Order: sequence, then C-alpha cells, then structure tokens
Amino acid sequence: MVNDELPDIPDDPLEYGWTPKAITQIPAEMVVALAQGLEEPDDIALRCGFTPEQWKSLQNYKPLQVAVAAKKAELEKDGWIVRQKAAMGADMLLDQVIVQAMNNETSLGAKLEVFKTLVKVGNLEPKEEKQAQAGPGFQISINLGDHSVQLATTPAQNTPRTPHADVIDVLDLPVYPRVS
Repeated sequence: MVNDELPDIPDDPLEYGWTPKAITQIPAEMVVALAQGLEEPDDIALRCGFTPEQWKSLQNYKPLQVAVAAKKAELEKDGWIVRQKAAMGADMLLDQVIVQAMNNETSLGAKLEVFKTLVKVGNLEPKEEKQAQAGPGFQISINLGDHSVQLATTPAQNTPRTPHADVIDVLDLPVYPRVS
C-alpha cells in the first residue's frame, strides 16, 4: 500500500450524524424530597422549577428513578422514614389527646399523665443549672512574724460556702477602697 491510496482525513472532529441531547439537571434537593415522600411529587417538581409537562416526561427518566430509589433506601437504612412517620402520627394524635384530656369526664390521673407528657415533649421542664467544674483548688500561706494567714480556694460545690476558722476563702475577704 502506498501513501497515495489513503484517503485524506481532516483534523476536524468526525460527525456521525448523532447530536448529544442536553443532560437534564436534577437538583439534589428534588431527589431527597421525592425519596422522603412528605409532599406530592408534582409540588416538588414545581418548586424545583419544572413545568407540569416537563415533570410528566421526567417521571419516567430512569436516572431519576434510580437516584430516588437509592436515596430512599439510604433513608430507610438510617431509620429516618420510621422516625418521620412516628413524628407525623404523634402530631396528628396530639390534638385528639388534648381534646380528650380537657374533657370533664377524663380522670385527674389521666389528665396528669397527659400534662407530664406534654411538658416533656414540649421541652418545658425546668433546666438544671450546670456549674462550672473548678480545678483542684490551691492554698497560700503568708507568715507575718507572729501571725500567720492562710488563703485558699476550693472546688465549687453545691453546698453554700462556709468559712472555716483556719482557712479564709479569697472570695469572702472584704474589699477596702485604697486611700492615697
């Protein structure tokens, strides 16, 4: 074969008559919302910027179906779907429980249980004040000839501070203004 017999191939890209289609950009938010199943798919699509006609054709788009199924499996594995269903059920029953508890025929014990539950669920219980944990404390001894003074700090405790005869807490010392 001689070089003269080879066809002249241009340096431009070859065309085979195939034109790539635009890839549909599906927001991750849409995949998550569809997998969660808390809203109507039509509403989700509209919120994500798809017209009803676009959504109708997008519903059968295999990559979207695969992505939603994978996300749904992940949410089920994490227990998110069960927790959401339980929360929604509790929310729906809450109104009925409150109405029933406010009924005059409901016993005081049942009303008290509903009250306790509502306080707990509503996070209305009084909070315990957490005190900062102090270090191990320290002690200073000052010798002034015949007199000796000891100053000490002790870790914070829940009991009120009581001065001891031989130990003076620094925080209990009086403050005197400086006279010049």
